[in-house]
Amino acid sequence: MDREAAAWVVRLGSPALDDADRLAFREWLDSDPAHPDAFAAAGRLWHALEAPAAALAAAERGRRRGRRRLAMAAAACLLLLLAGGILLRDPPDHATDPGTQATVALADGSRMTLDGDSAAEAAVDAESRRVTLLRGRAFFEVTPDATRPFVVMAGGVETIVLGTAFAVERQGGAVAVVVEHGRVAVREAHAQVELADGEMVEASAGALGAPGPAALASALAWRRGLLAFEDRTLAEVAAELDRADGGRVVIPQAGVRALRLSGVFRKDDPAALLDALESGLGLRTVRLGVATLIYR
Repeated sequence: MDREAAAWVVRLGSPALDDADRLAFREWLDSDPAHPDAFAAAGRLWHALEAPAAALAAAERGRRRGRRRLAMAAAACLLLLLAGGILLRDPPDHATDPGTQATVALADGSRMTLDGDSAAEAAVDAESRRVTLLRGRAFFEVTPDATRPFVVMAGGVETIVLGTAFAVERQGGAVAVVVEHGRVAVREAHAQVELADGEMVEASAGALGAPGPAALASALAWRRGLLAFEDRTLAEVAAELDRADGGRVVIPQAGVRALRLSGVFRKDDPAALLDALESGLGLRTVRLGVATLIYR
């Protein structure tokens, strides 16, 4: 959420801002009760960075100085802090860099596999088993123990199991739970549903959706080193590229972010996906250091 709020601070200050961007911002702001506070915090940090940004801009000898360069310097400082996830917080128990995966053996014998750019806290003792997914997604293979239900928290969504294999994904204010096999209960403040083999449910804007069949081959493709998209928006594709490639993907045009893509690509070959966007959708892609710009 910190990253999204930072991106909106920068985007709203762009001279290219249009009505579609303003509508998208309003939808984002209303989609989660925590978004307004996150945006306000990012704005405060932006203003706090004006002084160091001015020093950074002044240090660039031989270049023009002005408000635009100052804004760009402040944006760079802000995004380095927020996108890097270093907001003066304690490091999580378990975390992965973009483009990597890690499997963790928990104290009860259960296994947790984190996808790239994911983080979780785990507390397993003689009385309880609880994991908090801070960002990204994880796949769990749970050791049965009727005396200690296994609980995964992601945002305001709680998943409770006795013995099963399932995945939880947290992307901004949205959470998805996919059950490979077994049975889980998924609940948030106002509702609870049960999932069995091959089912999934999504929650967003504080509401839990209805359970439905999961396309396991694509939903769990990341465990096999693949990026699988089935009619996904380019905004969603960009989030997957961020997680797989380790850079930042920026799509400044709202119309391009809304385009949709289907296909299967290797996670270790993001260039093939970018080539598909150019040839299949007529887009342009430019690599700028650690960032990739996609536009029309």
